[in-house]
Amino acid sequence: MPATAVVAALLAADTGPIDQRQVGVVGADGDGATFTGGDCHDWAGGAELP
Repeated sequence: MPATAVVAALLAADTGPIDQRQVGVVGADGDGATFTGGDCHDWAGGAELP
């Protein structure tokens, strides 16, 4: 399953306020995906390398 699909599935299953969530996933093949909700701390982010 691609990392983007894992992040999407986690967020879809989350019954809490996803605007306060931060998720990062790295697959076995090195594929990565991140999500940072809009209500996270003043500085919150993620980086993905090709």
